[in-house]
Amino acid sequence: MDRPSSEWPIPPTAAGGPAHPESPRPASALSRFVARLSYATDAVAAAALVAEITADAGGGLIAVDFETAPLPSERARFSDLRLRVAEAEGKVRAHTERRAAARRGAGGASAASASVEDPQGAAQALALAKAGLAALTSARDHAERAGLDPHRSTVRLCSLYAGGARVGVIDMTCVNWAVLAPVWEHPIVMHNATFDLGYLAQRQIEPVGVHCTLQATRLLNGPDSTSLETAAATYFGLEISKALQTSDWGAPHLTLPQVEYAATDAVVTWHLARVVLPLLGERRAAYDIQVGAIPAVVRMQLRGILLDVPAHAALVAALKAERAQLVGAYDRECVQAGRMDLRRAGVPENAPEVEALLNTLLPEQEREAWPRTPSSDKLSARRVDLTAGAGAHPLLQILVAIGRIDKQLSTYGERLAAQVSPVTGRIHASYRIAGAISGRSTCDKPNMQNVPDKQPVDGLPSFRTLFVAKPGYVLVAGDWSSMEMRAAACITNEENMTEAFARGEDLHVLTARTMLGLGEDEWLALPEETRALHRKHAKPVNFGRLYGQGARGLVDSARAQYGLLLDPETARGWIDAYEGTYPGYPRWCRDFSRACERKGEIPIGREGGRVHEIHWNPEGFRYTQCLNLPIQGACADAFMLALAAIDEALFAAGIDGGPVAAPHDEFVLEVAKADAARTAVILKEAMTAAFAVTFPGAPLHDLVVVKIGRSWAETK
Repeated sequence: MDRPSSEWPIPPTAAGGPAHPESPRPASALSRFVARLSYATDAVAAAALVAEITADAGGGLIAVDFETAPLPSERARFSDLRLRVAEAEGKVRAHTERRAAARRGAGGASAASASVEDPQGAAQALALAKAGLAALTSARDHAERAGLDPHRSTVRLCSLYAGGARVGVIDMTCVNWAVLAPVWEHPIVMHNATFDLGYLAQRQIEPVGVHCTLQATRLLNGPDSTSLETAAATYFGLEISKALQTSDWGAPHLTLPQVEYAATDAVVTWHLARVVLPLLGERRAAYDIQVGAIPAVVRMQLRGILLDVPAHAALVAALKAERAQLVGAYDRECVQAGRMDLRRAGVPENAPEVEALLNTLLPEQEREAWPRTPSSDKLSARRVDLTAGAGAHPLLQILVAIGRIDKQLSTYGERLAAQVSPVTGRIHASYRIAGAISGRSTCDKPNMQNVPDKQPVDGLPSFRTLFVAKPGYVLVAGDWSSMEMRAAACITNEENMTEAFARGEDLHVLTARTMLGLGEDEWLALPEETRALHRKHAKPVNFGRLYGQGARGLVDSARAQYGLLLDPETARGWIDAYEGTYPGYPRWCRDFSRACERKGEIPIGREGGRVHEIHWNPEGFRYTQCLNLPIQGACADAFMLALAAIDEALFAAGIDGGPVAAPHDEFVLEVAKADAARTAVILKEAMTAAFAVTFPGAPLHDLVVVKIGRSWAETK
C-alpha cells in the first residue's frame, strides 16, 4: 500500500437498475458496477484520475465521498477522557454503595442517633459524582465524534466516480486540494451532502451544483430508510457493510479493505442517484427545497454559536446551590412531619422511588384519584401530575422544584459546556434537514431548538442569556408570529382565522373572548391581569385543537404546558367555542383526514410535494398525523426557503456574519455590530418572502418580529 499509485482489477459484471428479488446477491458493489479501482497517493496519479473521471462525467454527475480522520489533538483528548470516565464510574459506584450503607445504617438506628452517616449527605455526594460522570461522558463522546467535525478532523480519502470504468480514491494527505479543482466545475452528488460539504465550505470550495441521495431516498422511502446500506439493498439488492466506517482513517498506511470501502460509497451513490432522482416526480419540488437549504445549514454549523462559559459555570453553580437548599428543606420537612422513614429514603431520584413516596405519603382517597401510568397502572411519577397534586403536600412541592432544576442541569449543565469545541471555542450543533417526518429540521449535540427561554428559579437568568455574540458583534433574531396558526388558516381556507390575521388581531385573545362570550369592549374592560390569564387559557385550546386534540388531551396539555387544571367538561366547552369561532377548520379536518385514509398517504408541505405514506407507520393510520403533518411540513418549507435566502442575501450584501442557530420558527444571526440594521431588514424581508411564496395570499400583517441584542435572551 506504500506505492504511489495502485490499481486492483475487479471482475466486470453488467451494471443495472434495481435487482429482482430472485437475483443472487453480488459479491460487492465494485464487482457489480465497475471494472477497476485506482488509488492515488501522489499528485501526478491524482491528476490523471481526476482527468479520467471528469471526462467520464461529461456534463453529468460526479459522485464524491470523503473518509475523515480526527486531528491528533482530538485523538489524544479522547484517550485521556476515556481514562477519566473510567475513574468517574468507579467513584459513582463507591458513592452508590455509601448511600446504600447510609440508608441501612439510618434504618437500624434510633431517630436521635448521631453515629449514623447522614443519608442526605451521602445522596448529595452521589449526585455530585453522577454529575461529574455525565460531564466527562459528554466530553468523551464529543471527542469521539471529532471525525464528523470539519474543525476537528481532516479529509483522508476522497472517492470519485462518474459512471465510467474506473473509480478513483485519492489520499488527500499526499496531494494538494487544488488537484480536485476540475471536479467542482461539474455537478456533484453525495449521500448526506450536509456532512461532506462541510469540508468543502471550510476551504471556500463551492461546486456548481449539488445533489443528495439521502434527501431523495428520504422522500421516496420515509425517514427511517435513508442510510446508504438500506438504499443499496432496496434498489440494487446489494449488501454493503459499514463496519469499517469507524476504522482508523488516520493510520500511516490504509488497508485494501479501507480503500475498497471508500470506493464503494462513491460507486453506490452515483448509481443510486441515477435511479432515485428520476423517481422523485411530484416530490421533486420538496427535494429542491431541502437540497437548496443544505449550503446554508453547512455554513451555520461551521459558524457555530458562542457560549459564555464563565457565565454558564456560574449559573450551573447557582442551580446546584439552590438544589442543595431544597434537599435540606426536604430533609427538614420530613423531620417536622415525623416521617423518619421518608428521611431515610431521601429525595426520590427515579420513577419507582417517586411511586414509593406517593404510596407512603398519600392518603387512600388521594391514591385512588391519582393519575396512573397507562401500561402498568402504577401511580404516575410524571412532573405534570406531581405539580398538579402537590398543593397539600410540602414534600411534593419541594420534589417538583428539585425536578425543575434537575431537568435543566441534566440537559444544559456540564453536558452543554462539554460541547464547546476545543478548536473554535464555540458550540457546533448538528442540524438534520427534514429530520422529522413532517419535514421539520431536527438538531442535536446539543439540541439548540429546545433551549429554554425562561428560568423557573426566581432570581436566576435563563440559559438563553448564555448564548452571546463575540466582541464587536451582535445577535439579530427573527421570529415568525403564530406561524403554525397562520399556516393552518391558509391551508384550510378558514375565513375567520384568515380575516383575524389580516386585521392584526391576536388569535389567542379572539379565542379567549369567544370562550367567555365577551365583545371587544367588554374584554378591554377587564383588568389586565385577568385578560392575561384568559389569554393563557386560550393557548392550549388553539394549539391543541389545531392538531385534533380532544377534551382529554386538552386537560393533559393545559396542565403540562400551562399549569392549568381543567375538568373534561370545561375542556369540551372550550373546544366547542373554538370550533364555533373557526367553523372551517373542523370541516377541513374531517374531509382531509378521510381523503388521506382513502389514498393511504398524507400530502405534506408546499403543494403537497412531500408525502408521508401511511404504511410507514407501524400502527397504521393516525388521525392527528393528517392534521399535524401538512401544517408542520408547509412551515418547514417556508423555513428552508428562508434560510437559503438569508444566507444568499447576506453574502450578496457583504454582511460580516450569518446564521448561528435555527430553532423551529426562528433564526438567530451573529453579525458585525455595524451591519446589524441592514441585517435586520434582510432577515425580515427574506422571512416574509418565504412565507408569502409558501402560503400565497396569506395575510402578512405583523408576520415577522426582528430584534437585536448581545445575547439570545435579549432578542426575545
